[in-house]
Amino acid sequence: MAHTATERSRGYLLIDFHTTAILVGVTAGVIGGLLPGFGNLLTMVVLLPFISAWTALDVIICYAVMTQLSQFVGSITSLYTGVPGEASSMPTVIESKRLHSTADFSYAASSTALGSAFASLVAIVSCIAVLPYLQSVAWFYRTEFIIVLLIIATAFICTTGSHSVRATLVLLALGLLLGSVGWNTSLNASILTFGVVELYQGLPVETAVICLFAVPQLLQFASKPVTKIVHKLSLSFPKMHLGNLSLYSVLGMIGGLVPGLTTVLSSQFAYAVSCRRTTDPKERILASETANNAGAITQLVPLLVLGLPLVASEAMALNLMESTGFVATPESAAAMFMGIVPGLLFATMAGILFAWPLATRILVFLKMNNQNFRISILSFLVLVTLWQSHVDMQLLFVLSCMLVLLPLGLILRRFDTTALIFGFLISDRVWELSYRMVDLYI
Repeated sequence: MAHTATERSRGYLLIDFHTTAILVGVTAGVIGGLLPGFGNLLTMVVLLPFISAWTALDVIICYAVMTQLSQFVGSITSLYTGVPGEASSMPTVIESKRLHSTADFSYAASSTALGSAFASLVAIVSCIAVLPYLQSVAWFYRTEFIIVLLIIATAFICTTGSHSVRATLVLLALGLLLGSVGWNTSLNASILTFGVVELYQGLPVETAVICLFAVPQLLQFASKPVTKIVHKLSLSFPKMHLGNLSLYSVLGMIGGLVPGLTTVLSSQFAYAVSCRRTTDPKERILASETANNAGAITQLVPLLVLGLPLVASEAMALNLMESTGFVATPESAAAMFMGIVPGLLFATMAGILFAWPLATRILVFLKMNNQNFRISILSFLVLVTLWQSHVDMQLLFVLSCMLVLLPLGLILRRFDTTALIFGFLISDRVWELSYRMVDLYI
């Protein structure tokens, strides 16, 4: 009887821990979507010290919920400030300038919240429907196909950045090089360890991400406050066409599967179609914001099935998952996605609340000094990382890595180092796939 009670206790703890993952994801998604320019990757950096010891399921639940909420809240930031909370909200920024009356803003806010929720539910149901058929498409999981998709994802990241392709390729190569430091199981040799035993395990992920991504990105933001347009929201339900919502949802799901772009392509795809169908800015905003929520869900499929990150934030999530023993297979993908579904449903309901009735209330946080806020986040990340390294008895090693990498991060402060971090996080996967190809064909 005592054994049964113990099992029940463990079950409750498991439920509570998943609840924690969901709530952390909700909080992170709201903050990441609300703050202009913050984005999912930087939000993941902030979460890293807290979720690095979580199970793979809890990590992906938190990530999925965060991504979903950031799309909901990011649309409100874009609509009311004219600054994209998420890159996928650029069409909203463009069309919001054509909204003039309180009624227009109110309709845009309420319709995008409900349209995004509709698209989320459609995407969830569609993904669940295809789960039983993942095993039957074995060719989809061939090494060659994964390499092609990885190359496509890398190409998109290199060509859609804010710098020249050459500069982005250099950053990517630097990331691959730094990610290769340590003992290489494919070559059965050490790379750039210089005889330092601690480096055989590679550069600490948290330290590298903070020094080479968080520092450059956080130092780029200006301290100018964001101007907020104040409009009261009506709680009356807007009239929307179900056929249009379904079309935008399908377009969004397709866009979410494209490496490197995902939600950005989803919103742009639906926005382009809506521009051919109507001149109404409210309908165009509805199209783009509906689609990007669908894309935020379908982008999880290649990650769980192929172990293929389509964007840099997914690469970080996958890195954390694999550190706990996660291996992407059709069987694990089906189980993992079903584990995510409750979190996605909760995020959808929370998204409606934050992006509609509470929209104007949460926007008051934009009055804070963004530069001071981000510097505080950076200081907090460094302190937490050093404390954790002290607990793990690796303080001297982590501090040494930080002293070496931090000057490099300061040098790169004028660059978008997303490609560098993407290369760092996928380095092990590149070595593994390259060795596998050599073994197969040479």
